[in-house]
Amino acid sequence: MVVHHEHWELGIGSSIRVGVARALEISPDLDSLVVLVCDQPHVTADLVASLRQMQDKERKPIVACGYAGSAGVPALFARSLFPKLLSLRDGGGAREIILQGGAEVALVPFPEGAIDIDTPADALAYLDGGKV
Repeated sequence: MVVHHEHWELGIGSSIRVGVARALEISPDLDSLVVLVCDQPHVTADLVASLRQMQDKERKPIVACGYAGSAGVPALFARSLFPKLLSLRDGGGAREIILQGGAEVALVPFPEGAIDIDTPADALAYLDGGKV
């Protein structure tokens, strides 16, 4: 599913709200969803599947990726957390909800998640095998 968000410049929270709302329009009975960003080059379908597998195993409402000493996206959120996702402030992100989750968060190790590409210089450095 692709959702065009005309006001993306408001911030990641606004983009998450638009995506969650559209997902619920398409599938009102949705039991969970995965929030991910497009600037982590090591995200794979297998990683996303491992989030669901961990959720099935641990039965936690949040399954996040662990990297750089913290937890973040990609992350799976159970339906019970949709209201929080839908109420994120414009500049806020899913990490806020993850970090508030405490014992209700299961982690999938994803050390490569620390690599994200935010600028053309980051992309060149990554392609050249350098650190981003």
